[in-house]
Amino acid sequence: MLIVMLCSVFFNAGCDKTEVEITGGSVSFSGKVNVSPTTVKVGDEVTFSIDNSFSIGNISGSIESSTTINGKDVVKCVVYYIDGDEIGKSSDKNNKYALKYKVSELTVGNHNVTAHCESNFKNIEIAESISSGTLIIEE
Repeated sequence: MLIVMLCSVFFNAGCDKTEVEITGGSVSFSGKVNVSPTTVKVGDEVTFSIDNSFSIGNISGSIESSTTINGKDVVKCVVYYIDGDEIGKSSDKNNKYALKYKVSELTVGNHNVTAHCESNFKNIEIAESISSGTLIIEE
């Protein structure tokens, strides 16, 4: 049995994982962080979301759709970061994992917004590629 963590452990953001019996396989999750609006002032609200594509291939187990295995969603949540600091999580896959965030304590200028998916599975491999977005803070 192939035992690997689903999603990278680089950001270890802490979503609880549930182990499901899958004998191995691969999953890919790719996307881009959307920032709307892209330019705001401190005190404004901004929405982060992911335009993503998701595919499952070579899985040994029950697959009902392109985003579930054994009846469970593969992606449990998406964790968002501004300049490397975690700012929140979203499990709302129906709204592109959207997260509303009230801007505070950010300096004027450009800020890098990144995301990382957390998974419901421990024993299949995922290839994750999420391009960052930019949040611009103005005076």
